Amino acid sequence: MSVQTTNKETRAASSGKLEIRKTSNGRTAFGYVSVWDSLSLDLGGWQERVRRGAYAESLKTHDQYVLFDHSTNNILGSVAAGTATMVEDSYGLLVTCELPNTSLGNDIATLLTRGDLCKMSVGFAVDDSGQEWTNTSNGIVRTIQKALIFEASFVAMPAFPDTSAAVRAMNRALQQTSDLATGDEDLYCSECCSLIHSACRSSKEPCSLCLKSVIRRCEKCSAAYDEINDDTSDDDTIDDEEERKLLLNINSRLRWLI
Repeated sequence: MSVQTTNKETRAASSGKLEIRKTSNGRTAFGYVSVWDSLSLDLGGWQERVRRGAYAESLKTHDQYVLFDHSTNNILGSVAAGTATMVEDSYGLLVTCELPNTSLGNDIATLLTRGDLCKMSVGFAVDDSGQEWTNTSNGIVRTIQKALIFEASFVAMPAFPDTSAAVRAMNRALQQTSDLATGDEDLYCSECCSLIHSACRSSKEPCSLCLKSVIRRCEKCSAAYDEINDDTSDDDTIDDEEERKLLLNINSRLRWLI
């Protein structure tokens, strides 16, 4: 499996508690950075789950670090040095780290003990062969079957996940299995076609609101839509309050996809 580190993504664990214990080596912190088959929250029009064994091959390299806030300037331990471990068990990917006797290590220990640090986040990458995208009745789901893992980080406030690489993979996958109405692939440009499916949660043909929300962003496709549908009205004049809310939701998802 070969992927570029520029495709690195980050995710905070969906569940699991961080703990710290006194050991013969000092202080050991541990927690889960991935929970198998646990469906994530909405990541911008799609959800995600990780299959058991997804990191197994990558873990054989012993080339992983434990950091604070995904920064290589804040190294707390490494698998290669024996100061950290990453083990797949029946529940998920368990990370342990012997916290160093440094200012950062002592700060992390104090924050963990007080409960100020309560999450771990994983830095990983996936190529197209290691993932599967499906359009289910509940929306688009990404299943990660094989991934490279670079690091696990203690985080206080997980930022919105870095999903740009995943969105590119989703667009490629959905372009190959497009469910657009017959002829739409020829009518609209490829970028709009993939964005329509990324924004819409329908498992069949995309709803008209999603279609128009995407099409109106592209001058060429907007003209084609008006020609076919004889619809030159301004999309902003919508009387129905429910439709207004739906459009806000769709456009919010599109902001993460574009």
